[in-house]
Amino acid sequence: MASFSDHLICCYLIICEKVLSERDGVLSPIRLVDVFFTKSPADSPPLPPMVRPAIMMALLFVAKVTTEGIDGKEHRFSLRLIRPDGEVTDVGESAIFMVEKPKIPGTYSGVNVGIPQIGVLTKQEGLHYFIADIDGKEVARAPFILTEQQLETRQ
Repeated sequence: MASFSDHLICCYLIICEKVLSERDGVLSPIRLVDVFFTKSPADSPPLPPMVRPAIMMALLFVAKVTTEGIDGKEHRFSLRLIRPDGEVTDVGESAIFMVEKPKIPGTYSGVNVGIPQIGVLTKQEGLHYFIADIDGKEVARAPFILTEQQLETRQ
């Protein structure tokens, strides 16, 4: 049996500040971002990892697929976060979706998933990845960086 990933034409996982959902169902990523700054006053000691605030972001997952053999079947979308030290964490709940037949015969169908708000704890600085899985198989990966930026303190 063919898997969802066997039918992929293209796939994107986009990190942004906001995902707009228009009345007609079209999703739009607003302000694409890949570097996030944690901020602390220059004269203060670093905060312990569990006290640091979360960095808020949004994600947009877009896939275009051929549908023969997978339309009308349930598929599971899930997200993972990989931190610089290799720690892997599931993000949120998985979602079930079905691929519809193309609206124009002989073409492709699409899957769009907007995740309007994700808080990433600033436990580690460095290169992180979000991984999009369909039916337990990785289909897209989006890198981002968390880094500390010290704020100047007024004298």
